[in-house]
Amino acid sequence: MSPEDQVRDEAPPPPPPPPPPPRAGTPPTDVVREQDKVMLVLSYLGLLALVPLMTVSDSEYVRWHAKNGLVLTVGGWIALYIVGKLPFIWWVEYPGGLVLIILTVVSIFRALQGVRMRIPVVSDIAGKF
Repeated sequence: MSPEDQVRDEAPPPPPPPPPPPRAGTPPTDVVREQDKVMLVLSYLGLLALVPLMTVSDSEYVRWHAKNGLVLTVGGWIALYIVGKLPFIWWVEYPGGLVLIILTVVSIFRALQGVRMRIPVVSDIAGKF
């Protein structure tokens, strides 16, 4: 038997194993394009969220974050203003402002990682428009 016949008689190698399934509780991630990174940061900087909301039409991911950032910021400002005017609980305005800043920074980092971080009330309101 010649070497060429031996090569033909061998079975093909088995296919590679499939990738492992995602871990339970891990949120799905989106691909973040380089051109979207600036728009994702602007999405959570107050009224600057209007820039990506009005200019980006080819990325639903950026539009989703722009809506969430706009609702988070404007809704947070309104809520903090109202709480600041109420007697006996006006002091909640200061830690509430700190929570709003921390939530904004975390949302920016999660957006740049490709994760749609769902904020319970904010994402529900943002999903309606």
